[in-house]
Amino acid sequence: EEWNDGGEAKENEEEKDGDMSLRKDEESEVEKDDKDLETQEVLETDDENDNNNRESEKRSLSDAENDDDDNETIMQSKRQRTTSPQRDSQEPQIQQSQISVRDRDRSRRHRIQMYYSSGTYHTAPSSWISYQLSTQLRHSAASDLLWLSCIGLTSSYLHSHISSVGYNHLARNLRSHVTRIYPRTREPERRYALSDDTLVPSSENGLILSEVEFPFLLLRQTSLYDAMRLCDTVALKLRVWTRDGVAHLREWLAQMGFPLDECTQPFAFMNPSLRKRLKVSMERTAVEYGFEKDDLRFDGFVRVTGFQSLIAASDVAHAVSALLEVGGVTTERAFNTAYDALNAQQDLKSFVNGCKVPTMLQRGISSALGLQKKIMATAVGLWEKNAVTSLYHFRYAFLHHGGEDAGDGTFCRALALAKLAKFISGMPCRKRLPLVLLAEKPNKEYLIVGYAVSRDEDEDVTKNKFEGYFELAARTMVNSVVKFETFLGNAVEVEGGSVQRFIEQLHYVMDAV
Repeated sequence: EEWNDGGEAKENEEEKDGDMSLRKDEESEVEKDDKDLETQEVLETDDENDNNNRESEKRSLSDAENDDDDNETIMQSKRQRTTSPQRDSQEPQIQQSQISVRDRDRSRRHRIQMYYSSGTYHTAPSSWISYQLSTQLRHSAASDLLWLSCIGLTSSYLHSHISSVGYNHLARNLRSHVTRIYPRTREPERRYALSDDTLVPSSENGLILSEVEFPFLLLRQTSLYDAMRLCDTVALKLRVWTRDGVAHLREWLAQMGFPLDECTQPFAFMNPSLRKRLKVSMERTAVEYGFEKDDLRFDGFVRVTGFQSLIAASDVAHAVSALLEVGGVTTERAFNTAYDALNAQQDLKSFVNGCKVPTMLQRGISSALGLQKKIMATAVGLWEKNAVTSLYHFRYAFLHHGGEDAGDGTFCRALALAKLAKFISGMPCRKRLPLVLLAEKPNKEYLIVGYAVSRDEDEDVTKNKFEGYFELAARTMVNSVVKFETFLGNAVEVEGGSVQRFIEQLHYVMDAV
């Protein structure tokens, strides 16, 4: 019974264990089914979420594409606005980089050719440049160097090599050196005291002054009437070669209150009271006769010579130029004579206004007066005879040797012929054109000078293109001799048999250019 009871208990336990295992298996199966259902539900929800996400992504993509399209259009418009100047600035660089070496050389040669074909002109005179160099070398205190610089600058202005604007600019610099070397103005009562307090008068010989000057020719060396009559400015404005012009000049002097007897005697012996009020009277009455204020004055330089005598830089410039242009002597001899007159310090010390001392400088003054009279007589003769022929591009006139208009060989020099051309260009004519003068020399050759008319008096320089025109015309003439032997670029010498052909070729060249 015990065995049976134990066996039954064991069986009962085994049955209970089996039932428990079965229950566990069932519960595990149920749990698995529940988990499968949960996983299925999760998967279904994930699929739904995926679908929703995909739809939202599609919608966002479509919206983004639309936004991108809009942004692209906006950016394109902005790029077009912002990058257009950059492209414009980059285009010349690209074009410049694409220019070949040959094109650059060609353009460079073209610029050089245009520069040299634009015409010749004068700049600052060499005397002014030399004095500027002397100041750098600490030799600026030498009054003789300063005086030579004043003469050279005044000569350039009188010969129309520089304009009034350029002259005033350079003269201002020299005026500063004059006041530096001679700080006090001219004082006749200035005296020096010796050790014993004895007052002695100071010597003013060599003193340089800067004063307002008249453009009258050699005023201090001749009479007021002749100085005004021989001045280019007054002669061309009043036409003093006519009877009415002479009457206007005398009327002008009478209106200023200057008797004709006082005006015809040397200026040095003129009434001192009249000389003192000459500037005021001239400025007061000049407007009535067609002159402006600056036409009859310029800032000049004078030097004290002898006993209370004055000589202007313009007077020395006229005298030296006349010695260079005198005919009948060789070029070398004329140069040496002019050089001696320019550097003759002994002549300046003994020079007295109104006294004709036989010196080189006085000889040059007499030659300058005679040359100006010949220039006016020759110009008036050509004007009265209508001997100036007008073409389309220029005017020209012949001066034959031995004739009335030849001037006895005076105009065989380039400087004298250029002065004559300047005076003729200022005379009344129908049309302002460049002038070409042809002067016959004793050896049957012709000296030809071309003068360019200044279109604007206030411009810095007046370019003369005749040097290039003469060169081109000479190249077209075969079997002809054309000489360029003067310092002036607008002056050539042509043999007598080819001079008419030279004028024709010159006209063709100017017409082509």
